[in-house]
Formats: sequence, C-alpha cells, structure tokens
Amino acid sequence: MRERINELIEKKKFTEFVLHATDEPEYGYPLKASDEWILVHTVHVFHLDGYTALRMREIKEVVPEKRDSGHERIHRFEGIKAQVGIDIDLNLSSSASLLRSLARAHEPVMLTFFSPEGAYCHLGKIIRINKKSVAFKIVDTQAVWASEDERLLLKYEDIGMISFRQEYLECFVKHARTKRAERK
Repeated sequence: MRERINELIEKKKFTEFVLHATDEPEYGYPLKASDEWILVHTVHVFHLDGYTALRMREIKEVVPEKRDSGHERIHRFEGIKAQVGIDIDLNLSSSASLLRSLARAHEPVMLTFFSPEGAYCHLGKIIRINKKSVAFKIVDTQAVWASEDERLLLKYEDIGMISFRQEYLECFVKHARTKRAERK
C-alpha cells in the first residue's frame, strides 16, 4: 500500500481513504507519508478543509479517483487543485514527532481514536509531548476549555487520526470559553 500511496502523492491525485473502523471515508490529496502516517489535504464538499494525518494501520483501502472524473475535474476548473499543499514542515516519522511539529506551530488539533465500538475524538491544544503520550487540553462539547488540572494524557499508540486547520475545529476552538469566564 505504501508504494501506491507514494505514487498518488507524486501524481497529486484526489483519493478516497477507506478506514477499518468507520463507514465514513476520508477524502483528499495525499501530500507525504512515512511508515506510520500519511498527511492528506482534506476535501469536504468540493473545497479544501485543512489537513488530516491518517495512521497507516487504520487504512483499509486507498481508492484514487479515475482520471478526469468528478471531484478532480471540478477542483482543477475552480483552481482548488493549485492550492493543494502545506506551508508548515511536519515530521511524520513518529507520532511524537508529528505532534511536536503541530505544537511548535501552535495548531489546535482534533485527535481521533478508533475502537470496536466506533470512533471518538478530542478537540483541543497540545500542552506537552511526553515519551509515550501527549498532554492535551480539551474543549468539551459545550465549547468550554477544560481547566489546567483537567488535562488528558493520551497514548500515542491509541491515536488513529490527527486533524488540524479544519473549519469545524477552528471555529469550535475560536469560540470556546474558559470555565472561569463561564461562571461570571
């Protein structure tokens, strides 16, 4: 699969990524890959919507769009395909390296976890990179930041997908309140 992904990166090919744990595929343009992660410029309803790093082991199938069909043709005509890429250097060699790159860029992130029961995610900010886990400050479902003593320690091995610069995430984090501000 890695060889096929490298070919899609080289050709800048719109791709569907079918995941093992969910019925919802990810769509986008693969940008770079390592043995552990692939970085995708995410596409949502005909527009670029941030980035997702998919853990290789979570990918069941990689399905490139057929030449000159639907999405890719529209992206080319609308000038979207010319915008595909990233302006920060991400190190995909390990989970810690990838998260450290995002922490340095002060990027809020969405960490997605897959289990037999389904997928769940945490939105928030990276506080600290540890040897086997990341300290993470979350925004809850009411758009309220957790307090400093409510940090989560999340194991790298459990993270299946890391998203950033996506409209939903950016908007949610932008309008989140602190607990102190909520009490006033």
